[in-house]
This record gives sequence, structure tokens and C-alpha cells, in this order.
Amino acid sequence: MVIDDDIKHLEFIDYLLKSDETKKILKTSNVPDAISILINQKIDLILTDYSMPDINGIEFRNMLKSIKRTSKIPVLFMSNYQLNEIPDCKEIEIANFIQKP
Repeated sequence: MVIDDDIKHLEFIDYLLKSDETKKILKTSNVPDAISILINQKIDLILTDYSMPDINGIEFRNMLKSIKRTSKIPVLFMSNYQLNEIPDCKEIEIANFIQKP
């Protein structure tokens, strides 16, 4: 699943990931829709923007951890921030950060 409030980034990431036609890529531009999808679909990985209008990545990750169905899904954050501006991945219990294009 891909979550990003910037529609251009969302579409670009979707385009890159769709090169593997064996995988179904779900995408949304907001957290409430993401939570609804996550509760109702089996998701293997979450690729999400670190900084969104209503919630930051750490808050979103904490929300996911509090829901039994989503607590074990690996999370990758995308960000325009420099990597030295972002907390340590192990500290916030995420898989990794990637720099947005």
C-alpha cells in the first residue's frame, strides 16, 4: 500500500511499482482511507509519506501498532527531509526511510 498526500508523488510511486504486474498496489492520499483499507484488506507492506497534513509518520506508525490487524505490517517512510533530520529507524520501529525523488 502507498500513502502520500502529494498526488504527483503518489502517482509516480504507483507507476514505478506497477512494473511488477503480479502485485496489486493499493494507494490513497490520506490516513483515514488508509486505515479503512488496512482493516479490510491483507497488506504486505506500507510505503507512506513521513509528513502529511494531519499526522506525521511516527504518529501513523503508532496508530498501526495499536491495531492488532496492522501491528506487524512493515512500514517504509518516504520523505523530502534529509536522512540526518529523520529519527533512527530502529528507534521508531519502522523498516526504513527512502528519499523522495
